[in-house]
Amino acid sequence: EALVVGDRRPYVVALVTLNREQVEKVARTEHEIRALVQQAVDGVNRDLGRSEHVRRFAILPREFEQEQAELTPTLKVRRRVCEEHFRAEIDRLYAGA
Repeated sequence: EALVVGDRRPYVVALVTLNREQVEKVARTEHEIRALVQQAVDGVNRDLGRSEHVRRFAILPREFEQEQAELTPTLKVRRRVCEEHFRAEIDRLYAGA
């Protein structure tokens, strides 16, 4: 899953969650995992205008969870809740912008 953030910000960033079990079948190190995510981000960016490009991303330590009110009962991401829960990660992505 990914949550894109960029409203009233200098550029677009993304918070990415991974199914570690699946990812570790194709990538063993954190460097390899980050490279896989970068490859996916690059693929998405190819179809977007320059101002819409995801410029930075953070891989979150866990998936979004219903128990944390980050997902609705139909598994849609609750943007505001996730932005609150992962404020530190978002701030780091914009640090030095």
